[in-house]
Amino acid sequence: MLHKNFIWDFDGTLFDTYGQMERALAETFSYYHLAAPVMLRQAMLNSSVRAVIAENVPVPLQKKFDEYYHKLEASYQKNPQPFSHAQEVLTSLVQKGGQHFLITHRDISALKILQANDFLRFFNGIITADDQFKRKPDPESLLYLVEKNHLDKKETVMIGDRLLDMTFAANAGISSLFFNPEGIENVSGAKEIRVLSEILHMER
Repeated sequence: MLHKNFIWDFDGTLFDTYGQMERALAETFSYYHLAAPVMLRQAMLNSSVRAVIAENVPVPLQKKFDEYYHKLEASYQKNPQPFSHAQEVLTSLVQKGGQHFLITHRDISALKILQANDFLRFFNGIITADDQFKRKPDPESLLYLVEKNHLDKKETVMIGDRLLDMTFAANAGISSLFFNPEGIENVSGAKEIRVLSEILHMER
């Protein structure tokens, strides 16, 4: 294989959660009588929910807005589904000697979703928002994961669905793979896939 260590993003990469996130964010803007970005989903993909809030919500309201959004979003994420071929890819790479890790801006709820889908067993290390590392694209969490698990950077790849993830990986000095099911413009220079099963063809 080209790589032995696969570091995954969660939302939009392993699990198809953006529909519920977009719905919750749009409804939160409406609840507070604020104008949401016209291309809300695109704004989320280009940066993050936190960045969208920072850019479109008055500073004094941001904390309450964020809390309301997360409460609403959690209520909608009743049974999020993994992307097609996710389990197949995770299983196959482990069988070939690979190991998986996860870094996500989502809180501990990510662990519950992984457990509910029998995915937790695949991961050798997981970092969530509750671990209090600096947010992407600051490489702090990624470098910690690499050092703690003695990973060779040349054998390690970050898999994510946003250009933010590609910058995150570059800042840590590792390669990246852009999972791009929605076909957004890839200006990162990273290799791109549209379906997760393509990883198996690349990692023969």
